[in-house]
This record gives sequence, structure tokens and C-alpha cells, in this order.
Amino acid sequence: IARAVFRYIDDPAAFEAVRLRLGQSPQLVAVAEEVFDPDSGRVVSPARWTTRALLHAEVAMQAATGRLYDDTSHGVSERALARALAARPELSEEQREAVRHVTSPDRIAAVVGFAGAGKSTMLGVARAAWEANGHRVVGGALAGKAAEGLERSAGIPSRTLASWELGWKTERDLLQPGDVFVVDEAGMVASEQLSRVVQEIEQIASTVSDNGGAYFVPAFSGLFAPHGQDTSGLSLPIAWTDPIFLPYNWGETAFVYDETRLENPPASFADLLDAPDQRTHRQRGGLGQHHLDDLVG
Repeated sequence: IARAVFRYIDDPAAFEAVRLRLGQSPQLVAVAEEVFDPDSGRVVSPARWTTRALLHAEVAMQAATGRLYDDTSHGVSERALARALAARPELSEEQREAVRHVTSPDRIAAVVGFAGAGKSTMLGVARAAWEANGHRVVGGALAGKAAEGLERSAGIPSRTLASWELGWKTERDLLQPGDVFVVDEAGMVASEQLSRVVQEIEQIASTVSDNGGAYFVPAFSGLFAPHGQDTSGLSLPIAWTDPIFLPYNWGETAFVYDETRLENPPASFADLLDAPDQRTHRQRGGLGQHHLDDLVG
């Protein structure tokens, strides 16, 4: 809030008045309380906030993706999959596993990987398997350049998500029975827009009878991929059974020091903050900069 207000107001009194007024807005929702260190009383983790509109969009998106994940009506035959893989013998085992993952019966799947890891090649093979099984494959992306890249590299006809949404509003270019919808760089799409896309796909699939569903693939992103982690050992104040989302930073932060460079590391967070700085030219408000330099993880 402060950063946004600072762009438009440089008067200190007006800045503080506007910031406080915005901070009291009923549209703000706290998602994490401020955490203090019990020894020093210092703030360890600041409070985190979101807006009611964004929270509603993310909750609706999570609910929709959960329902899609529970549905297994959109598989590819072993014969079609084997033929598509056989046509590209140069694929690595990781790429082959990714193809099997996105062509599984689940109605939502995700793939994440570094640039140049072969995601586009993998999607081209998956497209061949889907099409051999009678599915139409289409793609969407936030930017027109990304949509062009998806079409050029994977052979998937693509356009911007804004274009898709405009068509859906006027009941044009609706998804057909059995379609596969691939979203390129889903992690770059704003939560509100991605939520609308997910819900639209779910709604279209539910309004067509005996259609085998519409299949949603957020490509090149870790969004909505089942985490596959064993959460039985988690110690949380609530039960955690979500197959897609994992609790993040719910606990204490660990500091690991390189003892070959730091003979007597701080024993607590308070010690770290109060440690004297041996390099006076880099002193920062009493923070032990030499400890931070020797922090390795």
C-alpha cells in the first residue's frame, strides 16, 4: 500500500493520511498475522493482506480445479500414446513422463520446467496423442507472442486468453466436447483472469451432456499440479488433506551458518539482530552484516 501511495503523493502528512485510510478499507482481508520474536519483540514476519475480490477469485479457482482434478473422464488410449512417443525417439525419460502425465485421465494437469528443457517438444507429442484419440487441442496465453510461440513450437492453434474470453462472452468459439485447452505460462496470468478461465472451462464442460469433459492443461507452470508429498508428518493447528496445495512458511525459519567462516554463530534471532558489525563501513542499523554475509542457507 505504501509503495502504491508513494507514486502519487510526496507530502509526508498527506501520504500518511492516505495510507492509513487505505489500510482501514473494508476491502482488505488479512491472510497472515504479524509475527513477533518473543525474546526481542521485533517483527519476524510482517502481516500479509489481500483484497476480498482477489481472495474470492482464488478460492473459486481452487474449488473449480479441485473438482476437475477429481474427474477422470479424459484419458488417452495406450495405443495412441505409444504411437506418439514412438514417433519421437529422441525424447528424454523426463519428457516421456511429462507426456504420460498430461495425457492421463485426470481433467487437469500441469507441467513446470526451466527454459530449454523441452516442454514445447513434449507438448507437441502430447498434442499428437490427443488428436489421435479424437480430441481437438487449442491453446491460450497471456500475450500474443506467447500464443504464437505455443502454436509454432507445439503445433497447437493458440490465441490470447483475452480473445478467448471475449469470444465466450458472445457465445463464439466455445469449447467443444472432448477439447483440450492448453494455457501457456499460466504462472504469468493474473489470479482473477486465470480463475475466470478455469471456471468457464468447468462450466462449459458441465453444460454439455455426455461430452467426456473439457480438459484443462496449465502448461509450463506448477499451478494446480498434485504435489504428491506425504503430509502425514506435518504438525499444524488444522488437518491438511489438500492434494494440490501445500502450506507455505507455516512455522519457524531456520538459519544455517558456515562454521568454517563464523566461529560463534548467533544462538537466536535476537542475537542475530543485535550482533555488532565488524565492518563499520557496511553497518545497517545494528544488524550483524558479517553474520548475514556468512549465511549459507
